[in-house]
Amino acid sequence: MIVFFNLIDIAAINAMTLWLHINPNWHNHQTNIRRLFLEDLGKSLTHAHNTRRSEQSGHTLQVKLALQSLGFVLKSKLSTSEVHLGNSAKGKRRCYMCPSHPGRKVQQ
Repeated sequence: MIVFFNLIDIAAINAMTLWLHINPNWHNHQTNIRRLFLEDLGKSLTHAHNTRRSEQSGHTLQVKLALQSLGFVLKSKLSTSEVHLGNSAKGKRRCYMCPSHPGRKVQQ
């Protein structure tokens, strides 16, 4: 893994060198040019994947928050017809292998 990350680091430094050679006025007044370039590079490399992922449903809360912080609009998981069907469903059912007796339940 160390070799892989070193290769990625060297490739990013080379890309930054080429980018600054082509665009010499890009953020020339700031001292953290490398960090800004790496942020922009990471966002541009993952934009297609994040766009595709924001169009899917069934994400965890952390994934939803991360996508929203990047500025992606998430599609809602349930439509209005599915909400009405979901309200009429009665709790979870047991699988066919589980016994039908209710098990031990303690009232609190």
